[in-house]
Amino acid sequence: MPTKYFMPIQQLSKFEHFEELINECKDLINRIPFKDQTLQLALQVNNPNTTDWYTSCGRIFRIGYILNEQEHTHIQPDLKGSYIESWLNSLPMPVFRARLMLVKPRTCYSIHNDPSPRIHFPVITNPHCLMYFPEKNITKHLPADGFSYWINTKEKHTFMNCSEIDRIHLVAVTNTDLV
Repeated sequence: MPTKYFMPIQQLSKFEHFEELINECKDLINRIPFKDQTLQLALQVNNPNTTDWYTSCGRIFRIGYILNEQEHTHIQPDLKGSYIESWLNSLPMPVFRARLMLVKPRTCYSIHNDPSPRIHFPVITNPHCLMYFPEKNITKHLPADGFSYWINTKEKHTFMNCSEIDRIHLVAVTNTDLV
């Protein structure tokens, strides 16, 4: 019997305001400082009135606490009417806990798996920024081409920025399985 081909990444729709979204993300990075070493900003929050840009950032599993990703469904108040909100609303499935994530040059995440798939929208990247699925021996670069990408991050994976520049993605969580 043939083995089913595993594809952990599927391209979704192209966002029509790609350049405006990129500029909005750059402006956000210039306005809001990254806190600690997470290098993340919360785009969706658990309280519609919060101004906390770090509420859903970092690891899900923390000492004595597990972050409930599904509680973070409200757009950050400062982003109402933004291209970021339009991108989130344009996705073909419900999403939550969206963040703007920066990965520094010469950085590699630990191999891990997430409880739910992720949607990635590459903002700034280059061919030396790679996702790797070690158990499937799949390596993939996601180009900043205006497309969103559904990723089965329930599979063991890592990310490497093997370049000399920052890699920036918008990342949202979904419960929708495509594979």
